[in-house]
Amino acid sequence: MATAREIHRHMKGIKNIGQITKAMKMVAAARLRKAQEKAGSSRPYALKIKEVLANIVCDKGMVAGLDAKKHPLLQKREVKKIGYLVVCSDKGLAGAYSSNALKKAVAEISEIEGDVVIITSGRRARDFFTRRGYNVISSHLGFSDKPSYNDAVAIATDAAERFGDMQFDELHIVFHFI
Repeated sequence: MATAREIHRHMKGIKNIGQITKAMKMVAAARLRKAQEKAGSSRPYALKIKEVLANIVCDKGMVAGLDAKKHPLLQKREVKKIGYLVVCSDKGLAGAYSSNALKKAVAEISEIEGDVVIITSGRRARDFFTRRGYNVISSHLGFSDKPSYNDAVAIATDAAERFGDMQFDELHIVFHFI
């Protein structure tokens, strides 16, 4: 049987582990909050880009002198296969973010009766969907702590090329915004 001193030492050790875990969660929450503030600050730019694109594509189907019907990103086509871009973290204590995004993605995918392909951003999303046998056609990893513009461009380019290659007919982006 353990002595009172050993029990007290064990309780103190558990308390210390709890304090360390709490500090790690606070750091992870601060990083997530900072990333969300960066994403939120880009919202006016996204709205302006949407407005500019709406002005470029006129009612006559012309885009700056190009025939919109011939451009693969502007074509309307029958939806046979849907692509999902699921954005999660690679690791860390932001588990609620990733698990909520994955729950949302699974809920949306389960409502789809047709074929579904998945592009993942983050190790958690890739591991989740490959373990469950989903058709993961592309994965982007290693930048979720400090994402840059170039990382976003790489993901967008990959998705646009796959859309142009007719690997899917419609793309849904799934993420969790707190």
